[in-house]
Parts: sequence; structure tokens; C-alpha cells
Amino acid sequence: MKFNFIALLALISSTAFAASTIPTKFRTDQLQIGQSGSTANKSYIFDFGLGLSNPNLGVDNSTHTLQYNLNNFQIGDGTTSLKSWFANNGIAPFPAIQYSSTDQQWEFSNDGTNFSGFGSGSGSGSGINFLVNPGFETGVTQDWTNTGGTFAAVSGGSNLLIGKKSALFTASSTGQSFQSGIHTVPNGLQGSSCSASILYLGGDANLTLHATDGSGHDLGIPVVLTPVSFPQFSNPVQFPCVAGAPVQFNVESTGTAAATAFDTAFLGQNTLTQVSQAQYFGGISMQGSPCSWGNSAVSSYSDFSVTTGCSYATKGNALAPSTQLPAIRFASMPAGEYFFSVRGKIYTNQASSSANCNVRLFDGTNDLGPNRIRITATGASNTYVNGGVETGHLSLSTASASKTISIQMNDAGTGSGCNIDTASDTPLQVDVYYYPSQSQTAFTPSNSAMSWSGQISGCSWSTGAGSTPTDFPATTGCTLTQLTNRNFGTVTEPTNLPQIQFTPSRVGRYRVCASYSTQSVTGGAQYSTFLADEGNVIFATSNVINAGSPYPSLPVQNCGILNVGAISTKTIKLQGSEISGSISVQDFSANGSNSMLWTIDALDTPFPAPVVVGQVTSPSTGVEVMTRALIAGCSSDPCTIQSQSGSWLTAVNWLGTGDLALHIAPGTFSAIPSCFGLSGDNGGQTLSYSKATATSTYIEVTNYFVSGGVSTPQNSSNGISFACIGPK
Repeated sequence: MKFNFIALLALISSTAFAASTIPTKFRTDQLQIGQSGSTANKSYIFDFGLGLSNPNLGVDNSTHTLQYNLNNFQIGDGTTSLKSWFANNGIAPFPAIQYSSTDQQWEFSNDGTNFSGFGSGSGSGSGINFLVNPGFETGVTQDWTNTGGTFAAVSGGSNLLIGKKSALFTASSTGQSFQSGIHTVPNGLQGSSCSASILYLGGDANLTLHATDGSGHDLGIPVVLTPVSFPQFSNPVQFPCVAGAPVQFNVESTGTAAATAFDTAFLGQNTLTQVSQAQYFGGISMQGSPCSWGNSAVSSYSDFSVTTGCSYATKGNALAPSTQLPAIRFASMPAGEYFFSVRGKIYTNQASSSANCNVRLFDGTNDLGPNRIRITATGASNTYVNGGVETGHLSLSTASASKTISIQMNDAGTGSGCNIDTASDTPLQVDVYYYPSQSQTAFTPSNSAMSWSGQISGCSWSTGAGSTPTDFPATTGCTLTQLTNRNFGTVTEPTNLPQIQFTPSRVGRYRVCASYSTQSVTGGAQYSTFLADEGNVIFATSNVINAGSPYPSLPVQNCGILNVGAISTKTIKLQGSEISGSISVQDFSANGSNSMLWTIDALDTPFPAPVVVGQVTSPSTGVEVMTRALIAGCSSDPCTIQSQSGSWLTAVNWLGTGDLALHIAPGTFSAIPSCFGLSGDNGGQTLSYSKATATSTYIEVTNYFVSGGVSTPQNSSNGISFACIGPK
């Protein structure tokens, strides 16, 4: 009989294991189960007397995958430490899934180092989302706080937008908000475009979406969450990504606001086409009775005296000043360049021939020159002259908090002082346009830019209209010449009238401007001009024109916002009303100018045309370029370019009295551009350029001083500000 030691050992061991309550310990680094060649599954069965329902942890024979036969699988020791699963790909640190007790969420990592919550990256924008809990799936406390109002999670009903939870915010007063935590822009996004947006239902004109630096300074232009009856994503707040910079998502109230549901918030990289756009930033109209300002004997620039009785009507992001001054205020201003335009009844206090009035724009630190109004009285008894258009530029390298830009005056030491009067029929109007510092805004083919410009020449109009706005009568010999047209369609001029007609292709807001020169026909003429639509609804006014002998010609610009609510033919016309005397719109085509220059720009799209990084983009029918420049006062060669869009001007040469030559970098335009501008000198200045010598790389500009209907070339001492638009 052969003794089988192995069989005996197995019998003893199995008996010991069955009888002992001491845990079995195998003193080996490997434990192998299974029979070689067997096709059965390999299993550990935990016998609770449940038969086939006993817990079974095994490996499938054919797929070699680990399997567990029950519906619950628990890991963790009951502490708050991380609970993790790792994928051993042979490269440490391993990709993993973990539960973070700190963030109260499951997280994943493809590199084993940087973990993101499941669901992160959702939202209305594409690209990297900085927000930890963008869909409010874990409620409104993780990565979110509020400073007032009611902010709560909802898990059912019509306010549940996506997933298991959404957020509901109701504001009961001004300054209430909810905001994300402060996040940091990663190094990899330096130079990219970032954006903030959110899905919402309800909305209110008193709710505004912001992207801030965590200290309340806006990084981009805020977006109003206008009321909607179905869920939709907000327009994005666009801003440049700056590596290492703090960013924060914020929705804030400017008053009592209706309950609004929110979901899928996005704050991060915007991967839409990056463009840079100029746009209307805001404006203010000041009017009332009494509402006027006056200062005298002020030899250095200072604010006007505070007055009473003024009514302030604001547009866009503009706010009324904190005291009743001729000023405009903004709660915050993103980095970029700003262009200011001022129109109103500004005049000297006295009629002495030595009476002067100088006016400038001032933001508390910077003189927004050089285009200041300088008004000199004619010397005639009981007469005065008020100015044309005041312009200014403000450059901000970083975002700014609350800023007030005021109109200041001095009398050049003459003791005559200045007045601003809105009590009659002309408001004081300030409009501000914004040029971003770099690519900040996205566009789609459906909102590509629309713009048009053209001039009416060969005719003049004259009228002595009554005290109410009245059409100018028709004349003869008028010719309309189109200068630029991008996606706009056909514009016509009704027979020999100071009017234009067009049919817009979509609803929205349009900025319409008419520039022309006026001259009094009779002594002491006091006259106002207006832009009105086909229903005689006035949407833009000009300066009151006051002029006595020798009846100087003055440049005037009417600009206003035309709201198009339905697609139909629109007639835009110049109207006038008199206080006394009569006035005419002059034709200076003999001097290379025109009777009227008209421009139309769609404001609800990039203004006046989208411009991608490198200054170019492709709308549906071509490529359009818009440029701007400031040239210092010049009386000898060469002239100084104070600022410009990129480097589109290579040089400016002085050719003679009032004449400048602009040298344009090759490739900027493919044809002669359309240019318009303003002189920073006295009222009565007009700017023209010679078409005969103009090319895509060269334009000659002449600055004229106009007096008594006579135009004389004159050097500009305070500089020239102008812009050019043309095809790429």
C-alpha cells in the first residue's frame, strides 16, 4: 500500500479550517484557485445559506472579467478619506475615479493628477468650464453663494430645466446677487477668448450677467437677462483669458426682479470664432427746465456749477451722474478704447469779439482730448455762437470700477465763460462707443455685420420752418453716391430731398448718422435740426444753431438709434424747427465735400463690421475693415500719429496749409476706403479728402475753416480724429 502524504495533509487542513474560528492565514504572496483546462468560472462564494443567492465574486471563464452577482458593491472604511478606483495603464500616476468628501462629488482624472467633477464642462459654451457645480446638481451651496434675495435649489416643476436640480433666484431690491467661487485662468488659455453664459427661464430687465475679477470689476460688457417665456441660453459675456487671473461668475439685480430659473452655467474658454468688435457702449440725454450750466472767469479747466431741474435719460450701460452736472457715469468699464461724442447747445456768455469758450471731456484723471470745442463770439450785439461736435478718446489698459466723465470749461483768460443750455428744445447728448483691446466677442453667420454709407451732393436745402419740426422742401440737382455697402441692401434718396430710404433685412437697432454743414440765411437765426422716421418720430437731434452776422457755416452731425420692430421700408429724413430766422443745408462739393454724408450701422451685430484677430473676418458677401486714428496738430512735415488701430497707417505727411497725406499699409484695403473725421479746432471746421488722388494705400485730407460760406484751408492745432472703412 502506497502512502499518500499530500492527500492526508489536505484532509487534515480542511478539517482544521472547518473547525477553527481563527482566520486562516496563507504565508505566501500568491493564492491560486482553479483547475487548468477547466471551462468553469472561477469564484469565491460566501455561504450564508442562501443557495444561488449567496454573494459570489468571480471571473468569467470566456471574457476573464471580474463579476459580482449582487446589486450593491461598497468600498470605504467609513472615514472621510478619498475612495478611489485606479486604471493601471503602466504609467503612474494612474487614471482614476474617486469620491471626494471635501467636494461631496464623484470625480474623474485622465492623468491621475487633475480631478474634475462628473458633469463639469457642461454649459452653453464649449471648451473648458471653470465652474465646479455648473448645473446645480449638488444644490446651491457647492461653489455658489448669494448676497441677498432668495437663492434655492429646485428639483421639480416647470423651473427644473436640466438634470435633477436647477437654481431659482428672486431679487427684492438693487444689488442682490448670486455668484460662483473665484477661479483662476490656467496658463494654457493665455491669449484665448473666455466667456460666461447660463441657461435661464423667466428673466428680468433688472437682472444682469457679469464676469468679474472677483473684486467687482467687470472683465467684459455685462448682459441683461431679458425676459423669456421658454428656456434659452443668455448672450455670452466675452472677455480675454489672462493666465493666473481670478475670474468669477455673477448674476446681479439692479432693482426688484422676477423669479428666474437657472441651469448649466458656463465660465471658461470660449472656442467660438474669436473676433474683436466696436459697439455702442452707452449714452445719456440731459434736458429740462430749468436745466443749464454756466461758468465765468475760469482760466483753467474746471467743472460747471451744479444745477437743478435736469432729467437724465440713459441708454446701454450709462448711468446718470451722482449730481446734476453735464456728465455721464458707468458702474464699470472693461479694458479697451472708448470714443466719446457730445452734441448740444454750448456757447459763450458774452458777445465781445474777444470772448472765448473752451470745452473738454475729463474722467477725473485724463483729458480725453485733443478734439475740444473752442467757440469765439462774433462781436455782434446780443449774438453768440455755439459749437459743433465734441469728441474724445479714453484708453483703459485694465478694467475700471465706477467712472464719471464730465464736460469741463475754461475761458482762455478772457473772463467770458461758457454756457450749456438744454432748457429750450435741444438736449445735451453724450454717446460712447467701445473698441475692445483684443478678441473678445464671437459671431455667427446669422448676426454678421450690416453697414452702409453714402453721400448726397450737388444740392442745398433752405427753409424758414415753424416752431415745430418740419420737412425741408425739395430742391434740384441732387445725386446720391453709395460709398460702402456690407450686407445691407439698397438705399435710395427720395427725389431731391435730404432723406434716405431702405428696407432692413432684419429687426433690431440701427445707428443712423447724417453729417452736413449749415448756414444762417437771415441774421440772428436760431434753428434746430432733427432726424425723424416716416412717421415723423424724432430719434436724433442736433445742436441749436445760433448765428448772427457774418453768418458762419457750421458742421453738424445728427446721430440716433432707430428701433426696427418689423421689416418694412424706412424713410429717414432731416427736419428743422426755428426759433427765429431761417437756415440752409449747404453744398460744398466744390471743395471735395458733400451736401450730406449718411451712415447706417446695425448695432445688434458687430459694429460697424466684425473684425477677427488680425483685423479681418468674412461676412456673407465679403471682408470689411474698420480702422481709426488720432493725428496730432501738425503744421510741418512729418506729422505725429498719436494712436491708431494696430499699424494700418505707416506715416502722415504735411503737404501744405491744412493738407495731410495718409500713407496706408499695403494689404489693409483692396480699394479706396470711405473716411470720415473731425477736427479738434474751432467750430466751423470741415474735413474732406480728395478722391482724385485717393488709392487703397494713399489718401489726401484737407482741413477747412468755414466762415461766411467761404472755406479756407487751415492747419489743425488740436489734431484730427477720423476713421476709415473699406474692403479687405
